[in-house]
This record gives sequence, C-alpha cells and structure tokens, in this order.
Amino acid sequence: MADGSETFLQVEDTKYVKIENFSQVNHCQKARDYFVLRRNPFLQLFCITVYPNGMSPETQGYISIHLYKCFRDPDGYGYLKMFSGANKDSFSWTLSVVDVNGTGKLYQSYAKENSAYFPYNIILPNFLERSVILKQVDELLPGDVLTMKCELYGILCSSPFLEKKHFQKNVDFQRSKTSN
Repeated sequence: MADGSETFLQVEDTKYVKIENFSQVNHCQKARDYFVLRRNPFLQLFCITVYPNGMSPETQGYISIHLYKCFRDPDGYGYLKMFSGANKDSFSWTLSVVDVNGTGKLYQSYAKENSAYFPYNIILPNFLERSVILKQVDELLPGDVLTMKCELYGILCSSPFLEKKHFQKNVDFQRSKTSN
C-alpha cells in the first residue's frame, strides 16, 4: 500500500516489429525494437526480440518472442537492492499480428512485475506456429512482411529514496566509506 511518499506513473507505449520475407525465413533470424522508460533519475531499456522461425532448433516452426530489460537502474554498490520492495512496477504486454488493414489479430497478453535493480525476462519460445500465419498469407503477410505489434501498459512506482538528490548523497556516502 502506498504511504503517500511514493510516486506512480502510468505508461503506455506501442512498438511494431517487422520481419521481411517471412515465408522464406528458414533459420534463426531476428528483429527487435526498444522501450525506454524513465524511473527518476534512471532509465530502463526494455527490448522485444521477435524470432520468425524459433529462437533455437527446438522451437523452429514457431514465432518466438523475448522481452527483457537490457539496461537497468545502476547499483554499483549493491545497497540499493534493499529498497527494491518499494520500487516494483506492474507491466502488461499485449502481442498481436497486424493484418493487411492495420488491425491486430491473434492477441496474447502477459503480465509480470518488474523490480528495480533486478533482471526482467519473458521468454515465449512457442508464441505462435508459423503455419497459422502462412495459412492466412493474404490477410497477415502483405508483401510477405510479418508485422508484430507489442503494446506495453504499466505503472511505474518510485520511492523518494530514488530522487536524484537522495541517490547522490547515498552514493557519495558509500564512496567515502569504501575509500577509507
């Protein structure tokens, strides 16, 4: 429960990842895009990677998806992790295939909490069978291009401890302790 000192920010963003020559892909090719989120005073960078024919030999024949945090809040001293309980974000991801009219089809949604200073991963090795797309070429593959839509909805939560002035004081304090 919020005690009034926490800050909440609602975020919404949409990315489109395109795979050209989808019907001809026969090995582990990939395409990606990024979501940049700001948590005072740091950035978090999330990546969506789409593998049009699986992310490994075991998942060939499927579209695979990997959502992960590739740049996270810095914590060079390890002491900020104790505050991560007050810095949990709530994320929901909706993935779909865009049809010839620009409408999302074959929706799937996923939700996962994001804790500050810790890795974040959602791996979907068998998101969708390629054959489902290939059976609907006229509708889902205009010009043999697969377009995946990834929608992010989230609530970012940040405690006052992470404000730049508090963070810098604590970093300076930790540095002075380690240099003695």
